[in-house]
Amino acid sequence: MKAGERLKRFFWPTTRCVLCGGGSDRRHPGLCAECYGEILARRERLCFCGRCGRFYPGTFRECPHCYMEPRRFPKNGLFAAVPYEDAAAALVKKVKYGGRRDLVFAMARLFFRLSEIDGDFDVVTAVPLHGKKQKQRGFNQSEDLARAIAEGMDLPFERLLRRVVDTPSQTTLPYRQRLVNVKGAFVVPEPAKAAGRRILIVDDVVTTGATSLECVRALKEAGAERAAVGAFAAGRSQV
Repeated sequence: MKAGERLKRFFWPTTRCVLCGGGSDRRHPGLCAECYGEILARRERLCFCGRCGRFYPGTFRECPHCYMEPRRFPKNGLFAAVPYEDAAAALVKKVKYGGRRDLVFAMARLFFRLSEIDGDFDVVTAVPLHGKKQKQRGFNQSEDLARAIAEGMDLPFERLLRRVVDTPSQTTLPYRQRLVNVKGAFVVPEPAKAAGRRILIVDDVVTTGATSLECVRALKEAGAERAAVGAFAAGRSQV
């Protein structure tokens, strides 16, 4: 651990809530009971559609968005814990841009509590960053989260995917252009490690799902029996 990271943890340890500065709850270090409760309360009012990767109001019996366009993920192909908004979004940004890598354990606990993950897996992997971007950031937040989730599931973590194309940011692109943007961006360097296995691919945030679908495609082409995506957060339906 670098000296700067040690100092950061010393002056802002997980005994304090990173969102409001209050006392952290020992059950989920880094978050106070109030901020943790806010995340839970928002999630309880919503349902998650694993077919299109969006949260929608619990007043609807089925996802309204999936009536509007084709479903993208197969059944039990995508799991997410919380909508990417407010406290949950702030938590992701603290990890991703603030270097608070220790907070992935709080994210993993929320994932296990709220994602309704279904099925057995053999191994956990992560959506990789391109080498250039990982060198700039110094770490891959999705890999940190994947390692914490793998530990909680008592499964091995393995780097099964490699990002070979440094794609432009997906943030401002429409869905179809995002699909084109990431096409061929991921490869499986050692297909034998994926063949016949049930693989959980972890990402911090899923928006349109274009990146996740490309990772699933690469692993399935390498012979994986199953490739599903587990995300901490996902978007919310605007329908």
